[in-house]
Amino acid sequence: MPYRPGKGLGKAGVALIAALLFLGGCRSIPREAAAYVAPLPPEAVLTASLHAESLPPGLENSIFRVYGDDMAGILARTEELNLSVFNDGAAELLLEGNFPRFRTSLALGFSRSWELTGRNPDTWTLKNADAQVSLPEGGTLLFSSLGTDRILRAWEKRFQKGLLRESDLVILIPEMKNFSSGLPLGGECRIVGTWRETDLEFSFSWRFEDARQARTALPLAKLLLWGFMKGLDPDFDRRTLSSRIDGAEVQIGGIRMNPGSIEQLLTEYVDLQAWGRIGS
Repeated sequence: MPYRPGKGLGKAGVALIAALLFLGGCRSIPREAAAYVAPLPPEAVLTASLHAESLPPGLENSIFRVYGDDMAGILARTEELNLSVFNDGAAELLLEGNFPRFRTSLALGFSRSWELTGRNPDTWTLKNADAQVSLPEGGTLLFSSLGTDRILRAWEKRFQKGLLRESDLVILIPEMKNFSSGLPLGGECRIVGTWRETDLEFSFSWRFEDARQARTALPLAKLLLWGFMKGLDPDFDRRTLSSRIDGAEVQIGGIRMNPGSIEQLLTEYVDLQAWGRIGS
C-alpha cells in the first residue's frame, strides 16, 4: 500500500512546539557531521537522517518564512534529526540535542495540551488525540502522530539495525512504489546530501533487481530528477546531471539546490501542516 499523508504532525506538532518553547536557550557550538547511526523502523516507507548542526545559517531564514520562528527555534536546539513516515499516514521524529530530561519533562508537564500517560520511558499523550512524546533519556526526544512504540523500538535497536549516515543528510526509500504508486520505477533509493556553503549538493543511488533493469531505468530516472528539479528551479540545466551504472545500481549526481530551491522544496513538498489538514 503506497504512503498517504494522514494524521501526522499538524496540530500535534504545534502543541509540542508550544510546550518546548518553555525551554528557551539555544544549541551548543556546531560540530562537523560524523558517522551516525540513525534509527531504521523496518515498516517505514521513508527514513531521513539530518545532521542539523551542519545547516547553513542562512537556511534558518527559509525555515522562519515557511514554518514560523517556533519551528526554527526547535531546530536550533537539535543536533540530529531523524524522520520516518509510514503507509498508515504516521510521521515520527527522533530529535537529539539540547533537550535536558528534567526541563523538558517540566515543560510538557506545565502544558495544558499534554498529559503524562506512561513511565519508563516518560510518555505524554496529546489530549483527545493519539500523538505522543517520549523521553527515553536526556537529550533524546521521540514524537509520533500515532503513538511512540514503533519509533521507540527503532531507537533501542538502532545500533543493530540502523542507517549509517556519514554525510549531512541521508534519505532512504526502501521501495519507491510503496512510497509513491505513481512512479513507474520501483527499487530502493538512497539520497545523500552535503552542504556546500549555502547550497545543498546531493546524489541518488537507485538499486534495481539486475543490471539489465538498471540500464533500462537510467534514462527515465534522469528524466524524473530533471522534472523535479525544474519544478523547483526553472533555470536548472539538465546537462549538469552526471550518471553511471554500477551493476544493478543507477547513480546520478551533479545536483545542487540553491537557497531559493530549498525554500520552494520546504513550501511545496515538506508541508508539515498538510498531515494535520488531510487527517482531520
